[in-house]
Amino acid sequence: MDYKGTMIRVGNYIQPDGWKIGNTLAPGLPGLCSFYLRTNNPIITHLACNIEPTGRVLRRRFDAYYMRVRIIFIGDGEPDVVCGGWILAD
Repeated sequence: MDYKGTMIRVGNYIQPDGWKIGNTLAPGLPGLCSFYLRTNNPIITHLACNIEPTGRVLRRRFDAYYMRVRIIFIGDGEPDVVCGGWILAD
């Protein structure tokens, strides 16, 4: 399977590398970010981010297909932070 049919959209499950539990994407603000990644933190509930696909092949993990992505967390007056992660493919 390849990634060409995979859409990155609101509601997709994302798990950044190093996070024990991922979460879903919420709509972003035009001109600032494409998405907000919900967190499990009661104080910082959302992080502004952009998502870019980096994997060309879908990989099967835990009875579902995932694809590698680059997650760009938008800095608020600071440089952006980039990390990798997985997105659950539809």
